[in-house]
Amino acid sequence: MKRCRRVMQDRRRAGGFTLLELLIAVTLMSALALMSWRALDSLIDARERITRASDDLRELVVAFAQLEEDLRRAWPVRLIDAGRAAVALVPDGDGRDTIGGGVLDLLREAPAVAALAPGAAAASDPARASGLQRVVWRLDRGRLERGFVAWWPGSAETLRPASDVQAPGGAGVTWQPVAAGVDSIAWRAYLPGRGWLGPGQRAEDPATPVTGIEIALIRGGQRIVRVFSVRD
Repeated sequence: MKRCRRVMQDRRRAGGFTLLELLIAVTLMSALALMSWRALDSLIDARERITRASDDLRELVVAFAQLEEDLRRAWPVRLIDAGRAAVALVPDGDGRDTIGGGVLDLLREAPAVAALAPGAAAASDPARASGLQRVVWRLDRGRLERGFVAWWPGSAETLRPASDVQAPGGAGVTWQPVAAGVDSIAWRAYLPGRGWLGPGQRAEDPATPVTGIEIALIRGGQRIVRVFSVRD
């Protein structure tokens, strides 16, 4: 009798899973698949956020590196009688959304490759002789821009888009988009003996050179402040 019962149990086991066991297994597999999908979706979303933040940070690093290079090349210009300050902050008066932050306007040594640029042979003699560039940093509709053009004493002091202003020889102003998504910007200049001054504020002695520049910008709700030395 016991032997017959054991044989029947062995046959029942050999028959496979019951319907209830299959339903439980399918339910468990569905729950595991759902949890795995949610974890994978969170991982992908986190990776995208990190990538965007990394791209934004890289964009600012490149912008600050270019600004530092402009200021470093502006320092020797103080030794030249250019008829204007090598580095100046001016109020923005053309309606752009700087939120009162002003515009950085500087003269710098032109890079050596500028002489090899297309159309360089057609540039005017004063432009070739000065070896200087005028560079302006501004905020235009949420985008930080850098404009540059060849400069010499007596050249036009107004920088507008290349379609509006042309230097002699047909070399227009070049505007470079540097960083997007900037909500506001503010500049300050450091003058020895006076401290930090905003756009439009001037030193008692116009010959006093600017030795430091501070840029404060708001981007994505975060305030970013960077200070640059203008000296060698």
